Amino acid sequence: MSEFEGDGLSNEDFEKSLKRFEDMISTGAQYFFDADELEEIIDYYMQWFNLELAKKALDFALEQYPYSSSIKIKLAQYLSSQHKTREALDLLNEIEEVESTNSELYMTRGYIYSQTGLSEQAIENYKKAKEKNLDIKVITISTKKGEENIVPSWKYTKEKQFDDFINTNDPFTISRYSTLYDIQTTPQLYVLDENKVIRSKGIEAKQLDEVIDYIMKEEADKITKTAGNK
Repeated sequence: MSEFEGDGLSNEDFEKSLKRFEDMISTGAQYFFDADELEEIIDYYMQWFNLELAKKALDFALEQYPYSSSIKIKLAQYLSSQHKTREALDLLNEIEEVESTNSELYMTRGYIYSQTGLSEQAIENYKKAKEKNLDIKVITISTKKGEENIVPSWKYTKEKQFDDFINTNDPFTISRYSTLYDIQTTPQLYVLDENKVIRSKGIEAKQLDEVIDYIMKEEADKITKTAGNK
């Protein structure tokens, strides 16, 4: 199952977990799986539209972890793929009452609303997801040479309260940022994801909110793409 890609188990570990699960289903044996393993198995079956095994994995996961919000959210995604929109939304509302900080909840609900034509509600939920789990890291690179130029740069970052920024100095381009990211002139504003893939470049600061909103919606579409393709 080398096609599987994810941030959790390695391909080899995932293949072993998947085989154990399918062996359990075919033989009726009982094996232990941790919640993360089951979530990835569910994602796999949903991704490849094997909804029969996805439902079996969901049922087993909920038996083992009946209070897991993450697994319940995946059940809502499954229900949406079966066009059981009302059931999916009701379940998400129940989850929100006990765990209102889960960004995947809002991304899933936003996607469901977008599929039913309720764009305002969809945008509202995407924004909530962004507020709950948007982890932004800002890296600044100063290209100035000499202490007489570098020191004022550090003072400026302090005055502007850029303490959360990763402020660096690379006057001789040792990091090769200009080559790696095709930066011919500075200043430049780039948006990269957690895998260092450029998602947007050459934008103005005032465009950041719009760009990030678009990326968040794109990620939400990936999470529940089964619902849209079914």
